Amino acid sequence: MKRYIVLFVLIIAIMGSGCKKMKSWFSKKKTDTSSAYIAKLENQVKEDSLKFNEELNKVKGQSQAVIDSIQNSCGHKKNSGGKYAFYVITGSFRDAKLADHYVKKMNEKGFNNAEIIEANNGFHLVSVKSSNSLGEAASELSNVRNLVAPTSWVYAAR
Repeated sequence: MKRYIVLFVLIIAIMGSGCKKMKSWFSKKKTDTSSAYIAKLENQVKEDSLKFNEELNKVKGQSQAVIDSIQNSCGHKKNSGGKYAFYVITGSFRDAKLADHYVKKMNEKGFNNAEIIEANNGFHLVSVKSSNSLGEAASELSNVRNLVAPTSWVYAAR
């Protein structure tokens, strides 16, 4: 009798593990709940993305307004003789020879417009980008800090 019970349990176990119908009975509830949960998460991600984009655009607008007001308060305009109002500076040197060497180094790195700006304090500033827009200079500053010198800064010419 024990043999028959053990045999019967084994047959049921083997049939149950291979039977598609039994699998669908046991996994159907999990699939329904899983797909509902996934759909809920996808909707939540979409809502969060929309909110994030709205906030990001708001911050961009505020930042641009601040940049514009700073630029207007500085009163910088393009000077005659091709000079610009804002320069992205990657190096500052007292010795002109060192500044010349650094300009060559910047040219090798792909900054073909690198130039030396003479500051009022006697320093030779190496600029890799010049612009009349503070916003454009600030944007380029981020790129330069990532590519060349993390200590780069924007110089406002007088």
